[in-house]
Amino acid sequence: MDAAHTPPNQPKATVRTDPDCQEVKRRLRVARNALGISQREATQRAGISQSVLEKYESRDNLRLPSTRQLFRLAEVYGVAIDYLLGRTDQPALGPATRTSALGQVEQSASPDLS
Repeated sequence: MDAAHTPPNQPKATVRTDPDCQEVKRRLRVARNALGISQREATQRAGISQSVLEKYESRDNLRLPSTRQLFRLAEVYGVAIDYLLGRTDQPALGPATRTSALGQVEQSASPDLS
């Protein structure tokens, strides 16, 4: 039985929207727009496909970036990962910190050859 035909005494089916997910998507759009760059330019800088970024920014899709992609987008946008995740309202991140954070991600992603 669909929501349009639900009897009045039964609650209508609702679509669950994760506010954290929607906040990440909003902040991705805000950060990119603050730089005044297109999705295409952002994806070229971050090394991801435009269709993937479109999904990350879309309100209709629940897909979120992987950790690696989130770090790349944060670097491109010049913001902290915590800002994109909604853990802080302070988007600014100094260049030395950005490089250090990205180096840690790249280093942790490299196989240990010792």
